[in-house]
Amino acid sequence: MKWINFIGLLLTPKEAQLAIFAIKDYIEENLCKELNLIRVTCPLIVDAESGINDYLDRDGSRPP
Repeated sequence: MKWINFIGLLLTPKEAQLAIFAIKDYIEENLCKELNLIRVTCPLIVDAESGINDYLDRDGSRPP
């Protein structure tokens, strides 16, 4: 079994993934509280007709 040294702990890859997620989630949640913000997510897959993804790449390399 492969072990990963993660901040001084020996973890399996799955345990390291879960630890990183927990740290990321903790930082995001508490930063939002301190700054009085609301955490917002957006869809990754949308209908082409919705126009949501139009002009997201500002360099113009892909047509809308």
